[in-house]
Amino acid sequence: MMRRVFLALVGGLVVYELIAIAEHDEADTISAIIWTATARRPIVPFAIGVLMGHLFWQRARSDAGTLPPAAL
Repeated sequence: MMRRVFLALVGGLVVYELIAIAEHDEADTISAIIWTATARRPIVPFAIGVLMGHLFWQRARSDAGTLPPAAL
């Protein structure tokens, strides 16, 4: 179920990006929207980086025996 939701979300973003590129409006691309949003609120990308580091840093340091088989 989660895989389908993820694939639908990624597919929707790809379609949106392709439409924005096809219309030659660079201000509507996903990267332009992210750049504009983070320029106004620089704490948001910092907070996301801290959160990702907190969630995945310890996992990368653990030995291979403790990782789930799909992650190996």
